[in-house]
Amino acid sequence: MSYDYVPGLSRRKTSRDRDPMPKLLEEWLGKKAAAKEIESRLPRMVPISEGIDQALKQLLTPELALFQKIKNSWLEIVGKALSNYLSPIFMEKTTLVVEVSHPAYMMTFGKQESELLVSKIADVIGKGKCVGIRLVPIGGTARKHKRLKKRSN
Repeated sequence: MSYDYVPGLSRRKTSRDRDPMPKLLEEWLGKKAAAKEIESRLPRMVPISEGIDQALKQLLTPELALFQKIKNSWLEIVGKALSNYLSPIFMEKTTLVVEVSHPAYMMTFGKQESELLVSKIADVIGKGKCVGIRLVPIGGTARKHKRLKKRSN
């Protein structure tokens, strides 16, 4: 940035000082008409909600959107008692990965319970979007990721 120095008064140069067009338009058309002319050549203002929607569409994958719906409705899907021991972690294509905090639930959760859970999830997100459940012990997802990182290095 450059500054003009006037003894006793200094000010920063503005874009208006550097660009002669606004000043020329004011002289030729008058202040109001010049402002309208300049405004007509500026890009259209976009509501901030439009920009946020575009950014979220790039960040939010369909799997993530489905998972978010499941997570928000989890209490309704499994009930209060089971929600203390089961929590959704993420979606792998059409399989919901559920973390189990008590080993007894890992052992007793069978095919019938899994099918029932899938049908309740289908009521929330639609049929065919979640076709399976995979249970992992608490902390199991973190261990799996560590092993995958070690293998890739």
